[in-house]
Amino acid sequence: MLKRILMVVGGLVLVLVLAVGGIGFSVFGGLKPIVDGAELPGGGRQIAQGYTSAFLFDAGDGTFALIDCLQNPGAKEIVDELARRKATPDAVKAIFLTHGHPDHIGGCRSFPKADVYAFQADVDPAAGKGRFKGPLPSKMDVPAAQQVKVTQVLQDGVAVQVGTLSVLPLAVPGHTGGSATFVVNGVAYMGDNATGAADGTVRAAPWIFSDDTAENRRSLGALSKRLKALTPEVKTLAYAHSGPTDGIGGLAAYEGQ
Repeated sequence: MLKRILMVVGGLVLVLVLAVGGIGFSVFGGLKPIVDGAELPGGGRQIAQGYTSAFLFDAGDGTFALIDCLQNPGAKEIVDELARRKATPDAVKAIFLTHGHPDHIGGCRSFPKADVYAFQADVDPAAGKGRFKGPLPSKMDVPAAQQVKVTQVLQDGVAVQVGTLSVLPLAVPGHTGGSATFVVNGVAYMGDNATGAADGTVRAAPWIFSDDTAENRRSLGALSKRLKALTPEVKTLAYAHSGPTDGIGGLAAYEGQ
């Protein structure tokens, strides 16, 4: 009897492991790899922490801005990059959140002099007041150590000036209600709205982490049209969970959805 129970338990564990592995591969398999420290066109530097990344920008006069701030409290990888540039965390004056999931906001408290920008829909969940709606995020709160208070609410299509840096926020709801893409110096920083595959195609946000996958796809189609209309031309898409891709043509597949 005990042997039979152990066999059943072992089988269930195996099924669970295979299921988790399958989900992981479907989300992260075949992506263009992140290159830690990669310098993007227009001056953004991709800083990796495990499977996620943030982007650091020089805003002039010894100040800096971030798009997202990694998962772990302390944001060691960003702090180390600032030190390499002979700067301290206080030199970061603005953090632009692509959305409020913990792997993008956990390090924000390490930069006490920074204004934190996000779209309204993600303000409360990022502060631990309510949950996101995706299959996994809806089952958990943002841990207290990773919660962040948004100090500035973004307006769709209204650029924010940080020193010499102009940051254009574009609303891309779907992955979360307040998901954003930021355009800086000809690069569109996508956060989790999409990922770049190794073959150059653009993948929509994974269903298991997303509030509304259909809305995400519609938003990517709308974003494609908005980016085409921008001057100067957007020539690169950068992502939180993959390396960047050239051009914006991969988004055209979502137009009309």
